[in-house]
Amino acid sequence: MKIKRLTAGFCLAVGILNLGMWATLLITGQVPLVHEQLISYLFHWFSEFTTAILLITAGIFLFRNPESSGAGKLYFLASGFLINAINGAAWYYLLNFSLPIFLMSCLILGFSLFLVIKNFRYREEINSLTTGIVLYGSINIIGYGFDRGDTSLLIYAFPMLLAVIMILLPKTAKPVQMN
Repeated sequence: MKIKRLTAGFCLAVGILNLGMWATLLITGQVPLVHEQLISYLFHWFSEFTTAILLITAGIFLFRNPESSGAGKLYFLASGFLINAINGAAWYYLLNFSLPIFLMSCLILGFSLFLVIKNFRYREEINSLTTGIVLYGSINIIGYGFDRGDTSLLIYAFPMLLAVIMILLPKTAKPVQMN
């Protein structure tokens, strides 16, 4: 990691603020159509909660051992989730005419991309970043497909999700000895 403390602090701050934002939106009843689109929201909240936990965990690991390859991979995975999430938020708030939130989303997106570019060292990190982007998107597309009963979305999203899982498995699984 090239910008160690800044990257770690950014991950912690955005992860914690993400949880706080969603808690505030839910408590104050500012989430439209929750009851009509509950399945879609449940999948979306799962991806948002996962994003926040990944960011917080990456921030902690980066503070403890910024040169660890595991911390770097976790940071890039979390960044993939965040980049997809904040890109979606920026477009949502632009289309719903909320200029302050749109601008804040663009600022977070721009700073996220800046940190990813500055911290990039190895090809594996791009794999982790891409995995995060695809996982976040797949989770949301699957939720949307289930909620709407749209099998065409599910037909495309499940193979993407399975492909990412197959890519991740060889990195985490123990090698099998063949006799």
